Amino acid sequence: MSLIREYESKLPPDTLAKYRRTFDQFDRDGGGDVDVRELGVMFRALRQFPTDRELQRMVEDVDDDGSRTVDFNEFCGLMLRLSRAKQTPRWLRLALDEGLVHTQGDADDTSDEPRMDANGRLDLSGRLTTEDLQLMAADLVSSAPSLRALVLSANPVSADGFVHIAAALLRSKLHTLGLAHCALGDTQAGQLAEMLRLNSTITHIDLRDNQITDRGLLEIGAAIREANNSLQVLRIKGNRGVGVEALTALEPLLLRNSLASAIDGQLPDV
Repeated sequence: MSLIREYESKLPPDTLAKYRRTFDQFDRDGGGDVDVRELGVMFRALRQFPTDRELQRMVEDVDDDGSRTVDFNEFCGLMLRLSRAKQTPRWLRLALDEGLVHTQGDADDTSDEPRMDANGRLDLSGRLTTEDLQLMAADLVSSAPSLRALVLSANPVSADGFVHIAAALLRSKLHTLGLAHCALGDTQAGQLAEMLRLNSTITHIDLRDNQITDRGLLEIGAAIREANNSLQVLRIKGNRGVGVEALTALEPLLLRNSLASAIDGQLPDV
């Protein structure tokens, strides 16, 4: 199950044509992608002056194929991110953009707005009710390096919203992910499995009260067996399509990870 995000199909034909002309203008070697240097030239031509680190992060945030360059589909993703950034509500920025919080301090804090606590836990339950908000949250995850626990429960997560969130979490240091009652099915379970193959920090996932069946759970189990040694707790109650056989197959894999973690924790320093 791929975590490659599709951007071109999200754009109207006239906007897509405009982006294509811009991209081709700065793809000077005609290789079909642009590197950080070419991206910098492009932004300067648009009278924007991001730093080298900001340019590098832009590439990292959309580089789904790991090429360290930006192809046209990824360029469309970058432009969509920049457009969404202008529309992101202030409460969501304050919740996830640590640089913004550190700049503005606590003077603007209000009790009814979600905030990351001192342990890096952020609860966005019921707050990301539209796909746009889910995409905006995914865009901001890289701005929150201290994020350790993210609760997204009771949000009707769209297919596109979920793949963006899963892709954004690949490079995070998250250990707890709450996705209870999010209307997730086997497709999303497969995408979650792909994330687990590439993320070695997540230890707890809550998938209660979704629409996952044995097929989706077995994909997660295969990811744990083949490539993941970190996941120890998976809460799956309330997924009526999950049977005893799939649960029985998953349990020893989680136990293996838990025991390995406990044993490692008892080894003396050498």
